[in-house]
Amino acid sequence: VMGLEARGAGVVIETKSGMRILTDRRLGTGEVAALIDGRTVPVPLSIDREDEKSGLLLLRPDGDLGEALILADAAPKKDDLVFAFAHSERLGAWTKTQGLVTGAGPDQFQSDAVADASMTGGAILNEEGRVAGLLVLRRAEGSPVDWPAAVPAPALRVWLDGGDASATAPVALTDEGTTKIL
Repeated sequence: VMGLEARGAGVVIETKSGMRILTDRRLGTGEVAALIDGRTVPVPLSIDREDEKSGLLLLRPDGDLGEALILADAAPKKDDLVFAFAHSERLGAWTKTQGLVTGAGPDQFQSDAVADASMTGGAILNEEGRVAGLLVLRRAEGSPVDWPAAVPAPALRVWLDGGDASATAPVALTDEGTTKIL
């Protein structure tokens, strides 16, 4: 998703209200260009829901976006294999990386799959190809910069169903993996 304010990714999902794009709120709104079936297509959007605390933004497209992804039933656990899909500004291309979950909590998880701040809004998929989480930028405790963290599927589902955004509010995780993302 290439927004007016930033560039990143978004996840097309089916909600109770129809097809939506779930992304990081820093991508902004307006018209975006979406990659659909290998083509870049302009898609006008409007905001369905936005939350500063969780970093989530739900957009309603004016048009068809193709097939939607499915949210996983459970959050990934430590040492689960995950795949990050997003657009990297550094590489100037869509990327797919893989890694293991290195820290997990009810509101976010970390992975050693390569992810940088420009990959915000990207999907983290589990081994079944379902959305295990969404990359959003969050300020790590004691850090002067924002880093990508993943909001797990169950917390996304609560938020999508109109639940309190505190279900996805960040807390510090202890990284027990090969790299520290937060």
